[in-house]
Amino acid sequence: MKKSLAVVLIALVAMSGTAFGQNVIATSSGNRWAGFYAGVNLGGVWNSTCNTWSASDSLLPPSAANVLSQRSCPNGSAFLGGLQLGYNFQFDQIVWGLGIDYEWVSSKSKTITRTVPAIPETNINGGTFTATGRSSGTGVLLYGPKVGYDFDGWLPYIRAGGVYQSGQPDITATYTDSVNGPFYFNGGKNAKNNGWQAGAGVAWMAADPVSVNLEYTYIDIGKSSSSTAYCSTNFAGGCKVFTNITVQNFHNSLTASMVRLEANYKFDF
Repeated sequence: MKKSLAVVLIALVAMSGTAFGQNVIATSSGNRWAGFYAGVNLGGVWNSTCNTWSASDSLLPPSAANVLSQRSCPNGSAFLGGLQLGYNFQFDQIVWGLGIDYEWVSSKSKTITRTVPAIPETNINGGTFTATGRSSGTGVLLYGPKVGYDFDGWLPYIRAGGVYQSGQPDITATYTDSVNGPFYFNGGKNAKNNGWQAGAGVAWMAADPVSVNLEYTYIDIGKSSSSTAYCSTNFAGGCKVFTNITVQNFHNSLTASMVRLEANYKFDF
């Protein structure tokens, strides 16, 4: 009886060990994420566009200079879409790799309007001042490493690296005097086009080799430098009072939050 019981126990242990091994094989992630991949994405970007004109060095009295020096940072959003490619390595359930993404971002203008008081000792009779900023760059390049952990086809991951934005932001402005009409200003910017990015996401292997990702990325390219604005008007001598106006602390799409939905195809070669 004891011998028979021992035989049964040994058989049960062997069967359970075999079942456990089969379960490990069935649920093991293998190399489902390893290899070269490429895909497309769609999403949105949210940022603040800050427009500041400084008149501290101009001939304007402080009452008018303070009006021009006020800062406004309205929130904005834009559509984006692009391509991504990269290569992943996998060891057990740990996945890491390198990726590069290119995003096309729709560019929008941002406008602030200020009321300018009358300055009796100048040619300013009072009116409105309007400044408009827009980034001429529509491309954002993201690059850097990713690392994640495979949960049976679900891959949460984090990423970090560099970012490059093409193009230059620029800003224009108009002061419309109640008597003398409009004064036009143009100020260019020498933008800083590179910075850093960090984010996190989750990928799902929908049907090998096709996967779907949802990712959040924060980018920071920093501020551009100041530049002198140029004034023109039909009013003779009108621009003398607006000399030495500079564009400062202006950034458009240089700090932003991006959310993207991606579809990727993994190539087995």
